[in-house]
Amino acid sequence: MSCDVLVVGGGIAGLACARHLVRDGLDVKLFEADERVGGRLKTDLVDGFRLDRGFQVLITSYPEVRDSLDLDALQLGRFIPGARCRVDGGWRDVRDPWRDPLSIPRSLLRGVGSWSDYAKLATLRRKARAGTLDDLLAAPAKSTAERLREAGFSERMLHTFLEPWLSGIFLESDLATSDRFLFFVLRMFADGHAALPHDGMEAIATQVAAELPPGVVHTRARVRSATPTSVTLENGESMSARAVVVALEGGAAARLQGLAPTPPPRPVRAVYYAAERDPVGAPLLVLDGEGRGPVNHLAVPSTVQPSYAPAGAHLVSATVLAKHADATQADVRAQLATWFGSDVSGWKHLATVDVPVALPAAVDATPRPVETPDGWIVAGDHLGVPSLQTALATARAAAACAKRRVTQTASAA
Repeated sequence: MSCDVLVVGGGIAGLACARHLVRDGLDVKLFEADERVGGRLKTDLVDGFRLDRGFQVLITSYPEVRDSLDLDALQLGRFIPGARCRVDGGWRDVRDPWRDPLSIPRSLLRGVGSWSDYAKLATLRRKARAGTLDDLLAAPAKSTAERLREAGFSERMLHTFLEPWLSGIFLESDLATSDRFLFFVLRMFADGHAALPHDGMEAIATQVAAELPPGVVHTRARVRSATPTSVTLENGESMSARAVVVALEGGAAARLQGLAPTPPPRPVRAVYYAAERDPVGAPLLVLDGEGRGPVNHLAVPSTVQPSYAPAGAHLVSATVLAKHADATQADVRAQLATWFGSDVSGWKHLATVDVPVALPAAVDATPRPVETPDGWIVAGDHLGVPSLQTALATARAAAACAKRRVTQTASAA
């Protein structure tokens, strides 16, 4: 069997790449090892609750999201820009001061940060929004921890808000992640919202996959080996093509290409509960500003998007980072009881979801080309700042590269 392009991997990068190629009239086959496509964008139904594979959000300001997705069809529910921080045994709200300027005096009175902290945050925000996105990601980099220390934030601002907020985004608590990721996050959150689709995060992948004609997507089709022009499945079936696109997570992509191992990905654990009442009372992310763990952050997705829970119930999502990998569900519940009181004892534990490959490591986050010197074409968010933006952007670039190769080989023939 042969075709124009073979795509290995049915995550969002592989699906988007295949969609570009199909739109260009090419003959495409996509192979996904799982029983359904979506990769890390998966949503499971449990007792009427929608449980994403780890707490995730869609950032509406990503340029590729605006170009590639029908956001209206996703029926997005939005978080309030900002967070609620657990500090000194109480709660402190930190709102986006550029969207809610009146929140600054309240934050100052409650001791989350100083005027100086907000001025320093404004300086970082201006730097993040200057120039093009490509300029931002090509700038000299250092660790986020170094960048924040150099900026001179108060210990209070660092520990109660910035560190837990960024740890939840980077999925690592030391903030060794490149400050390119920091500036990328500040730029995107300045112009967009964190949102949840009506049908869960998997709806993003479903929307893209719906445009692929029958016969393109093959699930339960694990690829055993590949070359830049061929693929062999676990069942021994082999196929050739004018181009092969590897759209797997970084470690799996490296193994398939015979390359050295990549830095290990960041894992995460999500603990889900059913509650009768919303313990937060607003569509806000909740941060552990006390650093007592194991919960780094918590959300009530059903307040943002009511479809995440049955009528009369709420879904509570608590996120545990690798630093607390040994924590049990009972440990999580015990911490949440100190936050929300005796009601927590009545919450029903729905599931504990461990995601071993939740995010590529972004110690460097240098954008890398989709075409390698030895002829491979690669797509995925391990090629730059880990995000849906990078996944979709590399999918577009990989499709253009594959189309060019198909045209060249057809002309040569």
